[in-house]
Amino acid sequence: MINKSDLIDVWQRQSLSIEGDDPFEDSHVYWLMAGDYYADIRWPRENSAVSTQMPSLFCFAGRAILESTGESTAMRFLHDLDLQPDAREDVGQLVLTPSLLEEHGEVELDGNTIRFKEVWQPLKTGANHPGIQVAVLTRANDNKDKTTDTHLGFMVRVNEYALALRAAGAEGNQQFDAILLHWSENTWHRLQEIGDPLDLHRQMLRFFAGDLPAKWQLRVGESGLQQPTQHNTVET
Repeated sequence: MINKSDLIDVWQRQSLSIEGDDPFEDSHVYWLMAGDYYADIRWPRENSAVSTQMPSLFCFAGRAILESTGESTAMRFLHDLDLQPDAREDVGQLVLTPSLLEEHGEVELDGNTIRFKEVWQPLKTGANHPGIQVAVLTRANDNKDKTTDTHLGFMVRVNEYALALRAAGAEGNQQFDAILLHWSENTWHRLQEIGDPLDLHRQMLRFFAGDLPAKWQLRVGESGLQQPTQHNTVET
């Protein structure tokens, strides 16, 4: 049986296979797993043959729900905020090996059920810059039919990696913003960004240093967190 604590890390997708065909990889994919919350970003590799019929850039985050039945373990990923909103469920059956994680699932495309398998490799973070932090930005719903708040933003840090995303208009921004950072050589480096995240990454740095931006709510990391106190900058 897999526990959520087994999955806390940054996972990089190693391969994707569809309907049992040979595995391949055409994208850079980072999945940050921080207990009850996760964040995911995907963009095409250079010279990859990405279909023009499908979006090539993905970024989403939300709550992760572990569902275990006997020896089977599934993870339900709630897309509380998504660059490409999709009403379809995101559920994967998980198989954890000593070195890799396999995720098996199905997706409905044009009325057809497509089976897929993703293989994930843990980056084994935490040795150089430990810390798990999650903050969310929400808005209360006026609609009585909705029992939960609307999620407008997520900041998810898992040790040396951090991903923040924010809906258009959440804080006066004109478009969906996102930025993926990596800590190395005593500073945060940009790995990928969406939109115009200059203000968003400034807020991330405040969050990392323990200064939670207004309206954002802390979810994990209240205690026992080793936070950076120096060189809290992002190189361009």
